[in-house]
This record gives sequence, C-alpha cells and structure tokens, in this order.
Amino acid sequence: IPPIHLAWIFDRLLCVLGYIHSRDILHGGIDPSNIIVVDRDPDEIAHHRAMFTNFTFAISDVHNREDGYKGKNNFSAPELNPYARLDPATDIYSLGIE
Repeated sequence: IPPIHLAWIFDRLLCVLGYIHSRDILHGGIDPSNIIVVDRDPDEIAHHRAMFTNFTFAISDVHNREDGYKGKNNFSAPELNPYARLDPATDIYSLGIE
C-alpha cells in the first residue's frame, strides 16, 4: 500500500478511536487482526474505508469500571497489567505499534 494511502487509513482509524473514546468506550484489544481495510469499491466514492472489529474486550463507561484491562496482547502498552488504569492511550498505543 502506498504511504499516502496508509496515512489516510491511519487517520480514519484514529477518527474512529476518537469517536468511541468520546463516548467513554475503549476497544481494549487492538491488533492487526481486528482491523479491516476495504479497498476502493467501484460503486462508491469512498476509498480505503477502515474499521475495527472484535469488540470482545471493549470497555464501556470507562470512568465507572474498577476491574482491570482485559485486552492485553502483543500490541498492548508494556506497562499494562490486570490492575492498569483504563485509559484511551492504551488503544492509541496499540494502533501505533502495528
């Protein structure tokens, strides 16, 4: 994929994270298998639509949760542990490490 297209894809994924984080939701388990990029559809104007899948570890209402971060994987921030503070930065780190 050309770098300019990767920049657009990454920007769209950051927008999705911004939206779900503004609703106090964390994805909780971002890794490459949880991202789908739909290449150009000849019937649509949109190019490189990107979306997250697998919200199994999603955490809703971050401010009222006391249990730990359950979505730790190879793409999670190294300081995460079961007692880690729930924070949108963990999703952003996971997206960036890919």
